Amino acid sequence: VPIGISSHLQNDKLTLIGAIFSLDGKDAIRWSTFGDKEKPEEVGKELAEWLLNAGGAEILEKIRRGEK
Repeated sequence: VPIGISSHLQNDKLTLIGAIFSLDGKDAIRWSTFGDKEKPEEVGKELAEWLLNAGGAEILEKIRRGEK
């Protein structure tokens, strides 16, 4: 599944940058967020929810159905 994530830690802040891509690369949803380094699950959940709600869920559903 064409999904990517990158992370950066600076002082007490965790930054996550994520993306979901269609198989042909024509569609992409990208977003970044940051939060407390002591609560990485919350930061990750926020990123995942945003990506899915912004169109990532539709991209993943097309992949499940075998569409490009």
